[in-house]
Amino acid sequence: MSGKRKKTRVNVSLDPELYRRAKALGLNVSGVSERALREYVDRLENGSGQSSVLVGTNGPDGSNDTSDDTADDTDANDDTEAEYADTPTEEVLDDYRQFATGVLDRSENTVDLHTRYIERLLEHVDKPPSQVTQDDITGYLDSEGDVSDATRMNIIGALRVFFRDFLDREVMDVFEMPSKSAKPTDVPSKDDLQTFYEALENPKYKAAFLFAATSGLRSSELCQLKMDDIDEDKQMLVPDKE
Repeated sequence: MSGKRKKTRVNVSLDPELYRRAKALGLNVSGVSERALREYVDRLENGSGQSSVLVGTNGPDGSNDTSDDTADDTDANDDTEAEYADTPTEEVLDDYRQFATGVLDRSENTVDLHTRYIERLLEHVDKPPSQVTQDDITGYLDSEGDVSDATRMNIIGALRVFFRDFLDREVMDVFEMPSKSAKPTDVPSKDDLQTFYEALENPKYKAAFLFAATSGLRSSELCQLKMDDIDEDKQMLVPDKE
């Protein structure tokens, strides 16, 4: 193990165009941000007031100094390799969950699904995330067997977010999403619907069928309806949901 101080992962939102320009110039965004923050903190603690110096644009003497801010691939890779190198899988996934829900604003259901695929990958390769290779990922995808295009898209999408957005690694760049062919919806005819309705014997099911056919409600919304959701004055159905 190296003598480097363990770093704390923080999530910072950046202007996407600024981030793109920085990466195009080869800047180590994490390093630039840390040096800039350190200088601001040092100046404030020393009573110098808010610094107007932007690390990576002007040096402390006012000169144009970017020597420390251009991307040093070795340093950037060292940070990536060190991060989560000895962290238990459970803690890695916990950090990812916070990132996906807090920064990416993904739903709990989506995060749960993606986390399952990520966990299966890490268990399959039995390596820290920073050491996972493209061959490892190919082997994991093969281990999932003959899955549908939709499932494969979900797996690749989950791993892309994990490696590209969370770990800032490019290991998923070579994996393409499978093309998903559109399947036409088979819509029953009006006669079919009437035949089905007439075959129903329970009045409760008849009412539910009419609601489903005419209201546009999802099945889950239909099942959660209450009498209080009916506004008789407006002759409207207003589901009470967040």
